[in-house]
Amino acid sequence: MRDVMAVAKSWLWLILKIAAIAAFCYWVGGMPLRYCIVLAVLIPFPSSKEKEQTQLRFTPYQLVLTPHIGSMLLDLGLISTEGWEELRGNWKEQGKQWSGNDLPFTGLYANVLSLDADGDELTHWMQPNLYHTGLGFQASLPFLKLQGRVVSWSPSFFFRPAWKSYAMGIEVREEWWNENEERLLHSGIVKEVRREHHYGTALLFMQLLPVRTLSPFYAGWSQTLLDEAAKEAVALGWKTESVGGAEVGYHGEQYKADYATVWIRSIPEAF
Repeated sequence: MRDVMAVAKSWLWLILKIAAIAAFCYWVGGMPLRYCIVLAVLIPFPSSKEKEQTQLRFTPYQLVLTPHIGSMLLDLGLISTEGWEELRGNWKEQGKQWSGNDLPFTGLYANVLSLDADGDELTHWMQPNLYHTGLGFQASLPFLKLQGRVVSWSPSFFFRPAWKSYAMGIEVREEWWNENEERLLHSGIVKEVRREHHYGTALLFMQLLPVRTLSPFYAGWSQTLLDEAAKEAVALGWKTESVGGAEVGYHGEQYKADYATVWIRSIPEAF
C-alpha cells in the first residue's frame, strides 16, 4: 500500500510541475497554450537519485554582485549624466538600514547556504538581511522618481533566473517601455523584454550571466567546468579572471561586463 501511495504522490507531483511550467510559460512568457503544454511535458525532470547526488556535491558559496546601476539607467535614458553625478556626490553611507538607495554604491552579497531535495537553495542576501528560497532578488531604486500618466514611480533592479542564465536589468512601467521600445530595441541595450501585464510593468534584461558559472558548486570542481563556464560567459559579453594566486590561494572566479561585475567564491571563513 505504501508503494502505491508513493507512486501516486510521485505522479501527482509530476503533473503539478507540468501544470506550473505550462502556466508560467503561458502567462509570463506569452506563448500559445498548446506550445506551453508540449514544452512542459518535454522538459526532463531529474530523478530522485540525481537530486540526491547533486545535494551531496553541493558546496555553499558566496555571490558578490555589483550591478552597474548608473550605466544601466544612463543607457536606458532614465537619468541624465548630471543627475547621476549629483546622486553619486550626495550619497553617504549612513550606517542605518540598507535600502535600494544604497544599491548603486554597495552592491549585493548573497550567501547560498544549502540545497534541498527539490533543488531549491536557501540564500541569505546580506545587506537587506533577507533569506530567500532560490537565487533571485529585486529592489526598488527610490532615489529616482519618474512621472507617469497618473502617479510617479521608481524603477527597480532585478536579478532573476532565466533560460540557462541569470538575468539582471531594470524593471520599468509598461507605459514608459511602450514610449521607448523602438529606440532601445534598435540600440541593442536591451537583450530581452518580459512584459508583466498584470502588474503594468516590463522587465528589461540587460545582462545575462550563464548558470554554468555556478556549476562548480553543484557538480564538483574541475578545470573542465571552469573552462566551459568561461566560454559561455565570454559569448555573452563577460571578461573572466581567476581571483588569487600562489601566494594568497584561489579565491574564485570574477566576471566583468558592461552592466555588472560578479565574483563567485566559496563562503569566507569569517562569515
